[in-house]
Amino acid sequence: MEVFSADISKKRTDALAQIRARTRENLGSWLDDHDAIAIAIGAATRVADELLEYLCARTIAKKAIQNAKSIAITSDEWNNLFGYEARPVRMSAFEHLVREAAYGQATRDLGDALKTTVEETEQKDIWSRPMTQAACTIAMHMESHETHMSSCLGNIVRSDLRRLEDLHCRLEDESTDCMLIGATLNALSMAVV
Repeated sequence: MEVFSADISKKRTDALAQIRARTRENLGSWLDDHDAIAIAIGAATRVADELLEYLCARTIAKKAIQNAKSIAITSDEWNNLFGYEARPVRMSAFEHLVREAAYGQATRDLGDALKTTVEETEQKDIWSRPMTQAACTIAMHMESHETHMSSCLGNIVRSDLRRLEDLHCRLEDESTDCMLIGATLNALSMAVV
């Protein structure tokens, strides 16, 4: 049985408030919470410019790109929203995403890279969560992908690090699938608000 605590809920609420304040200060007060989260995560990716252009209207995208460092999600916020202790408030956000073929392939590739980690007792349970798989998929597009992945899974077995790095390099070499990343960001952001 999973344990849900008031402390975890407060950390999520605080992270949301910080993201909301930063994005609204830089981009405007009209942003919904889930848009603010998606933009903050998008700003922290290695493909921020391309992704922000996909996620936002042209004028907002321009402002978001100019202020990407200011609005990007922090490691603490990431951990509080998507870390291994975090829980979604809405599971329905993942229903459409998990039926997408490209998303299924991305999570299979990631699972193959993490094959030792996801066979560990605790990590196997954590990996089975749709939010964890979506967050790890996005983490692979972030500069400090290992840190964000460890946050999501609680731990990464050392023997998986080489395969994980190979996958990261392959993703850097391939063209960015903004539609897939955008859909994943949308699901993640809807799941925590």
